[in-house]
Amino acid sequence: MNRLQTFIAGTVLAALAVAALGIFATAAATNTRLVIVNGWAGKTVNICLDGKRVAQGVRYGKYVVRFVNNKKHVIKFVRAPLGCGATKLVKRSFDPPSGGTDATIVLTRRSPGRLMAFSNDDLNAALGEATVAFALRHAGDLGKVTFKGAQIGDIEYVSPAEPSASPDPVWVKGDRNEGVGSSSDVLKIRATRPDKSKVLAKTPWTRFRKGYRTEIIVVGDKGRNAKLVRVKVKNRPGPTPSPTPAP
Repeated sequence: MNRLQTFIAGTVLAALAVAALGIFATAAATNTRLVIVNGWAGKTVNICLDGKRVAQGVRYGKYVVRFVNNKKHVIKFVRAPLGCGATKLVKRSFDPPSGGTDATIVLTRRSPGRLMAFSNDDLNAALGEATVAFALRHAGDLGKVTFKGAQIGDIEYVSPAEPSASPDPVWVKGDRNEGVGSSSDVLKIRATRPDKSKVLAKTPWTRFRKGYRTEIIVVGDKGRNAKLVRVKVKNRPGPTPSPTPAP
């Protein structure tokens, strides 16, 4: 097992399909951190929470981080530079019932899963301040994808995560894989078609730093506009949550 595979061997969750916002787990926290990603190719959006604009001009493949209290909220995306009263691209309500602490939300073009939501609470429960956290997610309207990874010093690309038992697992929208480690590795990820005929997107060399969570999220609706979004936020360790199933 090489160092890259060893790093991912710290996986704390199997692959999960998440297609709704009812994903927050129970935890003791005073607010919820939202990582909000624009995964709609060709759209620049303004983001509104409870009728108030909280971000403007968010381009495709970019993200913002916002904090909300643990009450029911409404999130809305509109075309920039329009205001929050304009016709919506997507609008959803969500309610972190007992203090969900951390989630990543991805705006996409097509249903199902126009608004993908991934809870980070189980991953946070495994963290300490000195750990490295990693999340690989499929939030694109791209059909089947295989992820490959490489590490400085490696010659060949190898699978960095396995949501299925196959050597080169096939991912679909909503699949995810997460893990924790103890070393600050430098990795490069690429998304390809399962037959490896086409590289859809790739990241530059990316350092996974101690004390931070790095998310690699594939977005887009065609091979020519696919992107791998890199999200980096500080770890937010929390108590072990009690999972709440999506409605």
